[in-house]
Amino acid sequence: MKKIIRRVTATAIATMLAGSAVLTSFAAENDVEKTNSGMKNGYLRIACDNSTGAIRLWTTGGDPDNPNDNNKKLLYERNIPKFGKYSTSMTALSLDGREFFYSSANWQTNLATKSIDSTMTKNNVSIAQSYKFVKSTSTDREDLVEISYTVKNNSSVSKKFGIRIMIDTMLGNNDEAPFRIPGTGAVTKEKQYNGDDIPAYYQAFDDLANPTVVSYGCFDKTSQNKPDYVQFAYWEKQNNDNLENRVDENSPIGDSSVNSIWKVKTLAAGEKKVYKMYYGLGSLQTSTGTLDFSGTSEKVATVKDDFTGYNPSSVMAFIKNPSDTDLKNVKVTLNLCDGLNLKNSGDSVTIDVGTLKSGEEKQLSWDVIFDIAKKGQKLDYSITATADGIEKQKVDLSTLLPTFEVPTTAEPTTQKPTEVPTTAQPTTAKPTEVPTTAQPTTAKPTEVPTTVQPTTAKPTEIPTTVQPTTAKPTEVPTTVQPTTAEPTEIPTTVQPTTQEPTEVPPTVEPTTAEPSTAPIAPSNPATDDEPKPTTPVPSVPQPSQNPTSAINNDTKEIRTITNTKVIDNTGCVKTGAPQIAATILAVLASAAGMCFAFFKKRRYDD
Repeated sequence: MKKIIRRVTATAIATMLAGSAVLTSFAAENDVEKTNSGMKNGYLRIACDNSTGAIRLWTTGGDPDNPNDNNKKLLYERNIPKFGKYSTSMTALSLDGREFFYSSANWQTNLATKSIDSTMTKNNVSIAQSYKFVKSTSTDREDLVEISYTVKNNSSVSKKFGIRIMIDTMLGNNDEAPFRIPGTGAVTKEKQYNGDDIPAYYQAFDDLANPTVVSYGCFDKTSQNKPDYVQFAYWEKQNNDNLENRVDENSPIGDSSVNSIWKVKTLAAGEKKVYKMYYGLGSLQTSTGTLDFSGTSEKVATVKDDFTGYNPSSVMAFIKNPSDTDLKNVKVTLNLCDGLNLKNSGDSVTIDVGTLKSGEEKQLSWDVIFDIAKKGQKLDYSITATADGIEKQKVDLSTLLPTFEVPTTAEPTTQKPTEVPTTAQPTTAKPTEVPTTAQPTTAKPTEVPTTVQPTTAKPTEIPTTVQPTTAKPTEVPTTVQPTTAEPTEIPTTVQPTTQEPTEVPPTVEPTTAEPSTAPIAPSNPATDDEPKPTTPVPSVPQPSQNPTSAINNDTKEIRTITNTKVIDNTGCVKTGAPQIAATILAVLASAAGMCFAFFKKRRYDD
């Protein structure tokens, strides 16, 4: 029993370690490390020429399923004694009629973006070059390099600009491996594709049964700035700074190169454009049997630039007869699945090859489309090959349909933010209304001083305006009349503030029993013509609200004080209690002075 437990435990631990090793390996393959001349991950290594920034490319681990492609060249490079190695993949530029190569020695490796970046400026136009590791639609791994140029016109006038991105392809030691292009087959002679005829992708390998390296490349067919045409051509004819070079479709490619060309077009002032192409590793799914039989397709579909579905793609099959005898009645069939259909309904899923001679190789392809209803799903399908006298051979393929936002659902999302301000306007309008209602409030007090200043109607100026009042008691009501009549407009907006001063004259009545204050209260038109405010009175429920009148015989000044807030000439608020104390002291001082004067005079008379 103990032995069984030990075996189970050991098996479990081994399984966990194996799983951990797989995860670690996967993570390591996607990790990017800096090198002396660029960067690398578990699949590829990129280097830049020090003086020009031109790209050089090799495999590191390559395709995990291909043991033959480790540390192999994917681009050609020259080695000149006393000079060293340099890239033969160059980018030609055309700016306002002048043609030249891109060249920059200020490149830098950015591990955060997994890119090597550099810039150059010509005639106030900035050109930024970038080599970046990206995930391939062919392998679903980060074994593809995006080569891009971001061009911006920084001047105030328009420019004429065009670009040709050229890569000098190579597979290990093979500099003349044929390109495999869907719908065309093995391309061994120069070939040009224009506009919509540009292939979805291409591959290159040296041997179908046992390839050293399988390369993969594609063009920018998803953005708004697609190339005008592409060329598969002899490198020697492309090794110049001409934007456009002619191809001869009867001439062998030989030393192969791939060119992606954007013709000269207007680049408006301040306008920015991006130009891209891709190159890296590919893969082949193979079967075992009498035939050398392999197939390939995109493992991840690409989304259309208008987000209405997926771009059409191609499925390729490669078949070769390695036997010494001819094979007859050879047929290759694409076995469709739900969500995968032929682009052209007239095409057949079965291609009749007929007789396949000894050593002969054929390349077959189908243009396919993906059903948007299967968005987010992986489509599994296959291709099969049959011939007289042999067993059927099968290659399993699959394509993932990535999820994306359909415009019908995306539009309301982008419109909602624009509607937020609309609904928010009333909310923001309310605060703007407060100042509107508050503006008259502040405006009225500013109007009051303008009209009241000469009549001393300002509550803060009561002590000042009372001086002439005591000189001419009959004029007090006349000056108070406009004062209290106009502030009655203020309570409409600032009731608690402006109504309190209107209570000053009525509260003088108990104190105006003295002859000097009697004329003030009875003849106050503000308290006679308007109803007395009832609501503001409880708002200041202070027992000491009864006024106190003080007479200063020296200054002839009458001061009426309450416990409500009093505003002095400087605009400061004072309470009634300190004012009462000051008045009492003034009265006592006056009384003391009168007594002193009286006794002094009496003594003098005596």
